[in-house]
Amino acid sequence: MSAESSGFDFICRIVAERTGNVLEADKAYLAKSRLLPVAQRWSCPSVKEVIAKLQASRDPQLEREVVEAMLTHETSFFRDEQYFANLSQHILPALLHQRQAERCLRIWCCACASGQEAYSIGMLLRESFSDAVSGWDVEILGSDCSYQSILQAVAGEYSEVEMTRGLSARRRDRYFQRQRSGWQLNDSLRAAVQFRELNLIKPLPTLPPMDLVLLRNALIYMSDDTKRTILRRVHQTIRPGGFLILGATETLFDLKDRFDRISFDSSLSYQKRPL
Repeated sequence: MSAESSGFDFICRIVAERTGNVLEADKAYLAKSRLLPVAQRWSCPSVKEVIAKLQASRDPQLEREVVEAMLTHETSFFRDEQYFANLSQHILPALLHQRQAERCLRIWCCACASGQEAYSIGMLLRESFSDAVSGWDVEILGSDCSYQSILQAVAGEYSEVEMTRGLSARRRDRYFQRQRSGWQLNDSLRAAVQFRELNLIKPLPTLPPMDLVLLRNALIYMSDDTKRTILRRVHQTIRPGGFLILGATETLFDLKDRFDRISFDSSLSYQKRPL
């Protein structure tokens, strides 16, 4: 085994240990491009030196930076237009009807990366349901295992490129202010969404019962056993009658008898069966 392949195998192991994400052997080329900025920050002449430094020291900060650099943080505002139409036309109206007596709605965006999906939900509620949820206790939680992604989500700061992905000029002007290096979400919407660092492969902290859980396109990078474990844990957080939304290629595995599928689009939508 070459030193280079041995180094990538080491990176694969720590990424799997920390996040549950499985890096395929044919993705070794990603290590060089994704870890080069880490090498520069740590004054290492090459990616090979970064890996050697981590192998020798297991410095927790360096390990965090290496792991986060190797993760896929793909997200955008209003990603998949039909999916948000499904939320607006079917799922949110159903939930508002169910929770009318309690006037409480809790939404959790798992693996939210830098927060665009969670903020998109906040925009959707303001634009289409502001009267319906007036006076309600509405909570939107975004979580991710990436500390840097959560920092960006909390700040609500996005580059010009990030702003052009899924966000209309009308929404940009309504919800954002121009900054020197990009755009920042206004204080009102930022305050409506809470973010926390949370690793789905570890036992979940105490969370309030959720009405809607969004877990799109996160499980595809994990082993089947890890997927099953995460789904069982997430299932426990969802109230009877609440909804779980997965990505188009993801599956419930052995929880199929606990949800009813209600697919309207390319995402997979499930409603938790009443007790």
